[in-house]
Amino acid sequence: MRIQKSYLSKVMARNASINKDQGYLLGKYLKLDTEELDYLFLLIDFEKCALKELRDELEHKIKTIQISKTQSNQYLEKQSNRLTTADNQKYYLLPENQLIHLALSIEKYQKDIELLRKDFNLNQTVFSTSLKTLEQLNLIQIKDSKVKLIKSNLHLDHDSPFFHQWKAQMMMKGIEWIKGLETKDKYNFTVSFTSDEETKENIRIEFLNFLKKIEKLVTKAPSENLYQLNFDLFKWL
Repeated sequence: MRIQKSYLSKVMARNASINKDQGYLLGKYLKLDTEELDYLFLLIDFEKCALKELRDELEHKIKTIQISKTQSNQYLEKQSNRLTTADNQKYYLLPENQLIHLALSIEKYQKDIELLRKDFNLNQTVFSTSLKTLEQLNLIQIKDSKVKLIKSNLHLDHDSPFFHQWKAQMMMKGIEWIKGLETKDKYNFTVSFTSDEETKENIRIEFLNFLKKIEKLVTKAPSENLYQLNFDLFKWL
C-alpha cells in the first residue's frame, strides 16, 4: 500500500484513513473483484466526505449494498427455482405443500405415502390436495402408491410477494405442532436484549455464516427425519 506499518495500524484502529490509490493497492493484494473494489472506494469516499448532503447520499448507498449482500440467498448455495410466479403462489399457498414435499425425500414415506398422512395427522382431503399440487408442479411423481421425488429443494426469495404470508403461516403451523412434541424432540430459545445497531448487524452476519455452515451439514446428511429451524432478529424499539 506504500505506507508505513505504523500508519496502517492507525487506520485499523480508526484513527486515520487511506486514499483511493492506497485502497486500490490493498484491493489488488486482497484479490477483490471489481464490485468489491467499487464498494471499498465508496467506503473511502464516505470516510473523507465533509459535505453533509453528499455524506448522507453515500451512507444510503453503503447501507443499500450491505442489505442486498446480507440476505440469506447470498449465503446459501443457489438453487434453480423452475417455478413460475403463479406456480410459486400455488406451492407456498399452504404450508402443508412444502412440508409434505420435503418429507417425501425420506425413503419410508416414498414407499408408503399413507404413513406420511398419518404421521402429519392430516385429513385425506388436505393431503390429497397437496399431493395433487406437487404433481401438477412436476415436483413429484406418484405411481402405484409410491413416490418419485423429481425436485427436492426450492428457495423463496425475501423479496417475493408471497414471502411474508408464507413465513407467517409456517410460524403458526410450527407453534401449533411444537405443543404436541415431547421435550426431547424440541429445543426453544428466546432472548430479548439491548445493544446498538452495529452489534445487531454483527449478530445477523454471524447467523448467516452459521446458516452457510449448516447448509453443508444438511446437504450431506441422510434424509431420515424432517426438522424446522426458526430464527427471528428484529427491533422492538
